[in-house]
Amino acid sequence: MFAALSLLRQGHAISPETIEGIAACDETRNMFQQLLSELKYGYLFPPQYATPEPLARSTLVSWLTHPNEWECAPDEIELMGVVDEDVFVYQFRTNEGHWSSRDGWVAGIGGRATFSDFHAADSASAEEHARRMLGLSEG
Repeated sequence: MFAALSLLRQGHAISPETIEGIAACDETRNMFQQLLSELKYGYLFPPQYATPEPLARSTLVSWLTHPNEWECAPDEIELMGVVDEDVFVYQFRTNEGHWSSRDGWVAGIGGRATFSDFHAADSASAEEHARRMLGLSEG
């Protein structure tokens, strides 16, 4: 991502495939969109990744990579459901080798709020997870 942005700053073109690959990555999507906009190249950002769901997913993955949380992106992440049009509920997990793998699939939210209390994904519906986590993160 940073190499591509550096090339743009220097007036070089980057391939649509490169742009697509960076935008497709949950860890870089939101930062890439922001930096492209700051450089006045926001029009290059693929529209399919500029919708609320992929942006919420990227926010949750960024939150998980923070040192106070998992310090890494999940190995798998799947949308469980959407609550109130702006809260996206995901289930995610890491592979064996990371300390969090012992928890299996856990739930988290992205969108209006980004949070996870790391409850088992199959312990509640998407709406129940969202309501519980919104209560914890907003109360």
